[in-house]
Amino acid sequence: MGRAKTCPAGVWTTIYSSTFTAVPSEWVVRIEPAEGKELSGKISEKRTLWIFPGSEEIRDLAPEVSVSRKWINTFYYVRVKPDIEVKATLTRRSMF
Repeated sequence: MGRAKTCPAGVWTTIYSSTFTAVPSEWVVRIEPAEGKELSGKISEKRTLWIFPGSEEIRDLAPEVSVSRKWINTFYYVRVKPDIEVKATLTRRSMF
């Protein structure tokens, strides 16, 4: 099982961050809304290469989302902005 974090509605919450890591890795983010509620919101991955700004990929939330850090992502963040309070669980899938 992975790390779980409660993410309040309408606020960007960082569920994972790393700095100065050169090794790629993959995770699965499982999003659980409150019972009976419909899941909606956004998930964001931001990657940078040292001082060069990277791209931010923003997608719709889903019950299960795969995220991946690439080679030499100096700063890497995964954030969630749900429309309702959710619990996000991050589980490592693989390295390399």
